[in-house]
Amino acid sequence: MAYAAWKNLRLQTRRHSTSGMPTLQGEASPPLVGKACLRVGFKFLSMPLTPLLSPTRVWLVLTPVAVAACWWPLITQAQAMTASADIPCAAPNEAPAEAPAEEFIPDSDGTRFIDRDIETALTRERAAAIGQNVSATECGPLVQGGVLALHSQQALRLQLHQQQLRVLQRQQADRLGGSPWLRGERRLSVWAQGASHTADQGAMANAAGLAQSSADLNLGADYRLSEQAVVGAGLSLQYPRLRWLGTASRVRGQQVGLSLYGLHELGRWGHLSLAVARSTDRYRSTTDLGDGTVVDGRQRGHTTGLSLQWGHDLAWGAHSVSPYLRLDQVRTRLTDATVGDTQGRSDAASVGVQWQASVLQTWGVLLPYARVEWSETTRQRLTGASAQAYATAQGWLPAPAPQAADRHQGSAAVGLSSVNAKGMSLFADYEQGIGLRNTTHWRFSAGVRQEL
Repeated sequence: MAYAAWKNLRLQTRRHSTSGMPTLQGEASPPLVGKACLRVGFKFLSMPLTPLLSPTRVWLVLTPVAVAACWWPLITQAQAMTASADIPCAAPNEAPAEAPAEEFIPDSDGTRFIDRDIETALTRERAAAIGQNVSATECGPLVQGGVLALHSQQALRLQLHQQQLRVLQRQQADRLGGSPWLRGERRLSVWAQGASHTADQGAMANAAGLAQSSADLNLGADYRLSEQAVVGAGLSLQYPRLRWLGTASRVRGQQVGLSLYGLHELGRWGHLSLAVARSTDRYRSTTDLGDGTVVDGRQRGHTTGLSLQWGHDLAWGAHSVSPYLRLDQVRTRLTDATVGDTQGRSDAASVGVQWQASVLQTWGVLLPYARVEWSETTRQRLTGASAQAYATAQGWLPAPAPQAADRHQGSAAVGLSSVNAKGMSLFADYEQGIGLRNTTHWRFSAGVRQEL
């Protein structure tokens, strides 16, 4: 019966081909393919099924295959029509440009995700002409969305790293300082931390310099399940500011995040820590389009992240050296009423080492430490209308301009913590960025922890 149905289908398609209609071979039209496949499906369902072939199993397996074969041409045609749609911010007197890729393309040297040809060839006047047929209300969010999505990812990734480093330092402090918490007398502790972060990017061709700053407040609590396991939770409040030098473009934001983290000692195999976080992001932006027009906008969204870190403590008396390896992934979604959603994903791998010493005092113990880390961004992706404007020529509007995104970056940090006999700990940390092209950044944090 199946052979007869197939033969009947071939006869029908040959009749259509003789009358000038396309056949199934080559560029078949979706309506003809759909009708022919539906006929095959009805004949298949009317076939007598033998008990030896398990009718239910055969029906469940072959029916999805037949449906997929029928409607696949429709799906591919719809995708082709979508890909050929007009791009926002296209110049009215020019031929439509090709659809930009949704994913950043690395340069040959692997340091940035912005096409170098576009960067060097496009001028401010050309960029201004691109936005002529787009309203100011739309152009503002178009140029801001990509920058803010990357900023949200970086902010949450930093929170994940800080939680893991904080619990690692606490574990080392308990071991080197002989804290009552480690001996089982006290299991719960609460902590508070304040931080200030600054990143300045120099001006580039057709791009104004970008100054970023953030003030953070973090509150949390840890609980020791055993001498090998610690779990905790934290609440973070961040107030980022972005300012494009020489323009009226500004961004003021607020990020509220919740994080859960934990560390487990694996004996001679080292230790494993995990941190998950989610933040709610809100931004108020002012965009200077370069022609005297200033546009206000609002973006809001959320960012989620996951970070897994493995490390091993090598102790020699009062000193400890801890190499570690970390993998993390951050996803973000920002929504704007005029241009829709901007979605992003960033994956990174980091390797580092931390040295820590224990200096006994009459009132307690001092714990100086130093840390060096190198990170590699393995994937950076943005999708949406704003992401297309960011990654292609559409993004080079007068101000703000796309922000440099380096694959490789490092950091060096020094810090000091102290623990007294009553279970109170004070700590401070200074971190300096290394290897970011045309960008300098640093971060200072200080906090207190009390064992209960």
